Amino acid sequence: MNAPADKVTLAASVSGTGSEGAAIGWTQIAGTKAALSGETTAALSVSGLALGSYTFRVTAKSTAGETATDDVSVTVLPDETLCKGLTYYVSPTGKDANDGSQGSPWATLAKATATMKTFGATIHLAAGTYDETAQSELAPGVCIEGEGESTIVKSTLTADWTPIIHAASPEGTDGHQHISNLKMDGQSLATFWAIEVAGRKNFSIHDTTVVDFKDRGVIMAGRADNQDLAPTTYATGLSFYNNTVLNSAAYNTANGIYGRGCLNGGGTEGMLIFNNTITQNQRPIGYNGWPIKGMHYGHNRGLKIYNN
Repeated sequence: MNAPADKVTLAASVSGTGSEGAAIGWTQIAGTKAALSGETTAALSVSGLALGSYTFRVTAKSTAGETATDDVSVTVLPDETLCKGLTYYVSPTGKDANDGSQGSPWATLAKATATMKTFGATIHLAAGTYDETAQSELAPGVCIEGEGESTIVKSTLTADWTPIIHAASPEGTDGHQHISNLKMDGQSLATFWAIEVAGRKNFSIHDTTVVDFKDRGVIMAGRADNQDLAPTTYATGLSFYNNTVLNSAAYNTANGIYGRGCLNGGGTEGMLIFNNTITQNQRPIGYNGWPIKGMHYGHNRGLKIYNN
């Protein structure tokens, strides 16, 4: 479920011998404490849910004295409802001189992000391969959606510290946006970074594949100035889930002192990292970084990493 929704009803059913008249009891076994109502009924009402993951257990005891339990998990994700405004389109068969409508799509993601700044808009990339020659500067409130692994974004950018998609703002800026259903291809370590999110809150990256980037795959940080300090305003509402990141974290091969991460996070509060496949063993021994790594000396509060 997505915020601002903060309540849910969970229903249980009991079947089998002695199920009629069975006693039912609900408890919360994981997550920040929520408000429960109807704990001894088949329908549990849960309220006061904030961003994060919760697990609830129902126990049924039959009239014959037999017991059974089951667990259910609830995850509250950042609110993305504002990315339900106008949609603009990009296609490998489009032209950047077009107007970005469905019948007249742009050709590059960089053109779309440079043109579309309206909070709540969505940039939709059709299936195909995009060979970007400029960095995509993503404005707050604008979402990027592809059509899965058939939407492939590459880049001719090879400079150090340069991502293909750059989403940076002053600390605490409301992103209210997501990047989803893409494949970001670093072209055999030619491109330094895939995505950098800096200074923004309420930002999700999900159902995206990131492969073969030289230094790091994805950065999600509360600071926007790249200083190794705690932010003044922590980035809240960040989530990274249902993604695949492969071979996108380097060890510092020049002097062998430190390594990078496929996913890097720092200055966050309540960030969720779950249901991802992250693998970094494709380089020679001593040259692989970490699957998940802090940055800016960490400063992550309430970070939850699970089911990866």
